[in-house]
Amino acid sequence: MSEQHKYDNTNKIAIFVNNRDGRAENAPMLTGRVNVEGVDYRISLWAQKSNKDGSTFWAGKIQKDEPREQTNNGTLPPGGSICTSATAAHGNSANADLSGSDDDIPF
Repeated sequence: MSEQHKYDNTNKIAIFVNNRDGRAENAPMLTGRVNVEGVDYRISLWAQKSNKDGSTFWAGKIQKDEPREQTNNGTLPPGGSICTSATAAHGNSANADLSGSDDDIPF
């Protein structure tokens, strides 16, 4: 089996034009990612005009890129559990009586 070459993104940056259909007016004009010493960050940039001389510049923010949780098509994550008011009251889902009325549910 041959090894695939893995691209090293350390200390690299990639910026893209945010031209999605339906983009909100206040959405960033450019978005991207940067890796600084092995830590991934998201970048958002907006074009700004200087009050001093009217020149255009880019201003933005950088946020740590937290891994996104993947859903399991509506299933619980491994080791996950559902806590209902009945299980919380009894402390054990095996002994919980779930046949009660739903009249106290506010929706």
